[in-house]
Amino acid sequence: MGELVLLEPGRKVNEWVIEKKLGEGAFGAVYRCNNGKGDLFALKVEGKNEAIQLLKLEVYVLNDLGKAGGRHFCKIEDKDIREIGDAKRGVRMSELGLKQLFGGCPREYIDVLRVIDGAKFFDEPDYAKMYNLLRQGMRSTNAREYPYDWEEFLMRQMEEEKKKKEKGEGSAKAPKKEKNEEDKQAAEAKKQAILDQQEEDKKNKDKKKDDKKDDKKDEKKDEKKEDKKDEKKEDKK
Repeated sequence: MGELVLLEPGRKVNEWVIEKKLGEGAFGAVYRCNNGKGDLFALKVEGKNEAIQLLKLEVYVLNDLGKAGGRHFCKIEDKDIREIGDAKRGVRMSELGLKQLFGGCPREYIDVLRVIDGAKFFDEPDYAKMYNLLRQGMRSTNAREYPYDWEEFLMRQMEEEKKKKEKGEGSAKAPKKEKNEEDKQAAEAKKQAILDQQEEDKKNKDKKKDDKKDDKKDEKKDEKKEDKKDEKKEDKK
C-alpha cells in the first residue's frame, strides 16, 4: 500500500470542501465533502506514486456502468480532467517526471515517448523505430512477449499453410505461362488506362481553351455594346 493522501477538514479541493474522513484502506482514502451549496459527496483519493493506479480503473468502470444505465452505482461528478492534463504535460518537462512515469519500465520507453512527441500531427509515425526500441527494451530486461490470442491463431494458421505447401497439399500453383499471360494483360490494361486518362486530360484542356476564347468573344461584344451606348449618349447631347 502506498502513502495515504491526508486532507484536513475545511480544506478545499477545486470546488469540493472536505468535511471528514469516512475511511481508508489498501485502495486509498474516502472523504465526505460538499460543493458549498449543501450537497454532500464522497471524494476518493490515492497517492500519485501508487504502483497500481486502481482509482483510474474504478473511474472507467463507473463510466461504463453509467453509459449502460447500471443501477445502484455511484455517479461520477468530477474526475479531475484538468489535473490529468497537467500531469501529462508535467512529466514531459523534466527527466525526474519521466523516471517517475516509467518507473520499473525499460529505459527505451522514454525514447519511444520522445519519438512520439517529436512528430507533428500529420506526420506518419515511425513505427519501425518504435518497434526496434521496444524490442531492445525486451532484450535488456529479458522480458517475454505474450501475443494476443488472435496473433497465436494467425501464427498457427501460417505454420499449417507452410506445412501444406511443403507436402504439396496446398492450392495448385498456376503454370508459369498462364501467370506471364496474366501479367501481360494487366500491363496492357494499365497502359490503356493511362492512355485514356491522357486523352481525357487533353479534351479537358482543349475545352478550357475554347471556353476562354468564348469568354473573350463575349467580352469584346460587351465592349462594343458599351461603345455604342456611349456614342448614342454623345449624339443626344
